[in-house]
Amino acid sequence: GLLEGLPEGQPAKLESLMVQPVPVELHIAVVAGFVSGSLTRLLVAPLDVLKVRLQLQIEPIRASHLSKYHGLYHATQKIFTEEGVRAFWKGSLSGQLMYAVFGAVQFTTYEASKKAFRKFFPIPESAELWELGTNFTSGCVAGAVATTVSYPFDVLRTRFIGQIEPKVYSNLYQGVAMMYSEKGLRTFYKGLTPSLLSITPQAGLVFGLYHTFTSIWDAVVPNESASSSLRSLACGTVAGILSKTAMLPLDLVKKRLQIQGFECARRPFGKVIYYRGVTHCLLSILLQEGALAFYKGTFPATIKVNDVDVFLFLSKDYVSQQCILPSLLIEELILLTVWALYY
Repeated sequence: GLLEGLPEGQPAKLESLMVQPVPVELHIAVVAGFVSGSLTRLLVAPLDVLKVRLQLQIEPIRASHLSKYHGLYHATQKIFTEEGVRAFWKGSLSGQLMYAVFGAVQFTTYEASKKAFRKFFPIPESAELWELGTNFTSGCVAGAVATTVSYPFDVLRTRFIGQIEPKVYSNLYQGVAMMYSEKGLRTFYKGLTPSLLSITPQAGLVFGLYHTFTSIWDAVVPNESASSSLRSLACGTVAGILSKTAMLPLDLVKKRLQIQGFECARRPFGKVIYYRGVTHCLLSILLQEGALAFYKGTFPATIKVNDVDVFLFLSKDYVSQQCILPSLLIEELILLTVWALYY
């Protein structure tokens, strides 16, 4: 219809332009990532609560008169009976605020780092190795910056999840005020060291492993035999689980340090230990609880990884088909969103 009567070659050229994705500004991509990530975090919040509660328990996760939670199923029953269904969404507001700040800073820092890397380091003959190094380095830089900026909300989230009825912190404002009265701004950055030690290499692992696995997938699986959403889902899931499991011990140490000074809320759960720092915390857990204690909460963490992957990676094709975002930008955005939710 509209293309008839045009000079030879013009209809095909116009058709090719019409199917191209509509370019968007960076802030639109960030908003899109925040919306999808916020909804996903809302859905997986119960798993986050279970993971944190198991990580904070000093007693062994097994049937014992000393342990409050004997396992994942028992913890679910106990929380529901003692605190009600709303307890599974404790810390949601601070978690959403953390994600908003984390996601925006992470995405912009990641893109800026990649541009700077390409500017100062020319592409060598081994382009694949160079690309892997770029993704790894940019992911580490973005993870470190975003973690530091958004960290106060992470401490708030952990403390809200870690309290039982009656609450010590009734709302976000009271929580901020009481935390500031402890040791000022230092309270909001308790556990930052293990957080940076874990989140930074984890970011690099996620981006590096994802791009490595997608390269292997493209080499082994014919393009017509599987959809791109299946490719993203499979590679993203494996990358997420491997990177999360590798850094889980430091994540547990971070959680333990975040509640230092919050003992009044933790006593109803069982034993309370004061840790003098990262090294003391690591040694105390190893000697008193055993090496396996570093992996408390692994099961809900793994389920959370899979649920996040299914929700986010499968949305990549739909968004691409609607021409809302460029395909490459969507892939980067989805990967950033998934990694942020692991955090």
